[in-house]
Amino acid sequence: MLWSAIPATVVVLLGAAGVLPDAADWALVVNVLVLGVLGYQSLSERRRPVPLRILGGVVTALLGLAIILLDIAMH
Repeated sequence: MLWSAIPATVVVLLGAAGVLPDAADWALVVNVLVLGVLGYQSLSERRRPVPLRILGGVVTALLGLAIILLDIAMH
């Protein structure tokens, strides 16, 4: 789980260096993608069928997106 923070950190650092505009928004996108990969990997380790792995990855990514949208709605 600690490794999952590295891609978003790289995106934020690129934004701080002026290379990537809107880095905070892109970091959220990267985090949602990482959640999808972690959901897929979790079911892959349990040797589930590929369609179920993909569904698990999509559901995990959508859960992350829902949390982001709830945070936006609360602020």
